[in-house]
Amino acid sequence: MRRCAALFLLASLLSGCQSCMDWFAPSLAVLGGECLSLKLPRVPRTFRQMDVRWAGEELGHSGCKLGTHGCLVCSTAMAATALGTPLSPKELNERLKQCDGFQPQGWLIWNSISRVTQGRLVAEYHTRPRYEVLDAALKAGAFPIIAFNLPNGARHWVLIVGKEGQDYLVRDPLDDEPEKPVALSTLTNRIRAVRIVKKALCCRFLVTSLLRHIGLRSVIRARGGFAGSAHQNSPKPRQIEVGRRFWPYGMV
Repeated sequence: MRRCAALFLLASLLSGCQSCMDWFAPSLAVLGGECLSLKLPRVPRTFRQMDVRWAGEELGHSGCKLGTHGCLVCSTAMAATALGTPLSPKELNERLKQCDGFQPQGWLIWNSISRVTQGRLVAEYHTRPRYEVLDAALKAGAFPIIAFNLPNGARHWVLIVGKEGQDYLVRDPLDDEPEKPVALSTLTNRIRAVRIVKKALCCRFLVTSLLRHIGLRSVIRARGGFAGSAHQNSPKPRQIEVGRRFWPYGMV
C-alpha cells in the first residue's frame, strides 16, 4: 500500500509537467558567458508585482495573488510590452485565463504566449540554463526570463534586459526601485531555469493570422453563415485550432 501511494505521488508530480525538469537540471553560475556591454531598449520601468493596480488579482485560478506569486506574469508582461505588444500584468493574466494558459497551481503554459498575443510573440522553453542561449537571445533582441531560488527556497522569476561584462542586468518584480535594472549577481549566485520571449518570425505570424481567419470563417458558417449566405444550410465544417502546436508544451 505504501509503495502504491509513493508511486501515485511521483506520477502526480511528473505528469504533464516539464517544469519538474527545472528542479533536477544543473544550475548555472550568474557570472559567465561572453563579455558584453549591452542593454535592450524599450523597458522603461519594472512591473512590480506589489503594484496596487494588479497585486490583488488572482493568479490564474490558483487562489494565489499576483502580489505574492506574480513574478513570472510581471516579467512576461514586461517582455511582451518591450517587444511591441503592450500588456500590463493584469491584462496578461486575464488573457491567459481566457485561453487556458495556466495550470491549476498557477504555472504558466508557455505555448499560450502565441495565442494571447495573436501570434506576434512566441516563447522558448529550455530544459537547462546555458550562457549560449542567454547571450544569443540578448544579441538578437529577445528577452530571457530566468528563475532562481530566494533565501526561503521559493522560486522567483526576473527579466534579463542586458549584460555588463559577464554580469546580467535584470528587472526584478520584487524591486522597490522600478526605474532601473539591477545586476543579477546582487540577487543570487545561481540560475535555475530559462525561458525566452521573442517576436515570431514574419512568415509564422502570417500563417497564424491566415489560419485564424479560416477558423473564424468556419465557425461563422457552422453557426449559420453570414447574413444571406448560401452556406447557412451547409454541413458543419471541421474547425481548426490555432497556435497550440508551434512550440513544445511547457509550464513555469
